[in-house]
Amino acid sequence: MLLLTHDIDTYSLLTTTLMSTLMKWLIMLLAWFLFSWLTFTTCVRDACCIACDTGVTTEETTSPPTETEVTRYPVESKLGYAAVSTTDQFTDWKDGILAQMEDGKVLEVEGLYYASETAPDGYDNMGLARADEAIKLLSEFIPTDRMRPVARLVGDDPENADNPISAAATRWRDDDSNTNLEEEEVISISEDEKLLLFPRASVEEIQNQEVNDYLDDLAEHLIANPNDRVQITGHASKTGAADVNMTLSRRRANRVKAMLTSRGVPEGQIDADWKGDTQLADPGNSEAAHRRNRRAAIKLIRSGN
Repeated sequence: MLLLTHDIDTYSLLTTTLMSTLMKWLIMLLAWFLFSWLTFTTCVRDACCIACDTGVTTEETTSPPTETEVTRYPVESKLGYAAVSTTDQFTDWKDGILAQMEDGKVLEVEGLYYASETAPDGYDNMGLARADEAIKLLSEFIPTDRMRPVARLVGDDPENADNPISAAATRWRDDDSNTNLEEEEVISISEDEKLLLFPRASVEEIQNQEVNDYLDDLAEHLIANPNDRVQITGHASKTGAADVNMTLSRRRANRVKAMLTSRGVPEGQIDADWKGDTQLADPGNSEAAHRRNRRAAIKLIRSGN
């Protein structure tokens, strides 16, 4: 009887111990389950909230930012520097120039520059310095006596001063000996930019038919597109006193403005400025160089630009 009682007590002890151990495991399993469930639902909820608040999925938020494409040019430079370099576009650019070379023509190599750039020593502006650098590149293919440096002001500043800028443009022109310098003419820089050349010391209304036809078309465009504007900048050659040249350039800009308003263009669409002899297009001392500097630059600024 004593033995039976001992066996029963031992069995009860084992059973109690087993049940206690089992309860511990069940409690630990339940705790692990609750922890995993709370962690999972919290992470999913936070991710969903981010997506809802920003409209961007978690996959999108981890995507690397796209790089802005940088425009490159056959001959390019950096803002504030006269040095130029070439890109893989240079060969095609040079071949296109050579394909248009004819006897009796000279190549105007036009250095492009911005108003904020300081003129290097020995130059009237940064554009002429870049034109000389571009001529050095082309001299391997074209005799230097068939090239002439000129300059063109592009604007106040490029959109991104850290990006490369176009350093030069070119055009073949008749040699000075074959050019009638007494004739007014329109020089096309681009579809939206022209130069009107004036006779020496003149600010009179230009009667050349080519000029009048161009101004007729420009006025018609401005009237039909009232949100577009035109920028007129008067210039003078370096002959004569600086104050006289400043007055001449002002009167030239205002003369072209008057020629447009007389065609019905509202004054509010016209911006007029003048630079005297401070921004020469051609640094030479020949009459042909002076002729190219006696000019009014006309630039159409479209509202969509």
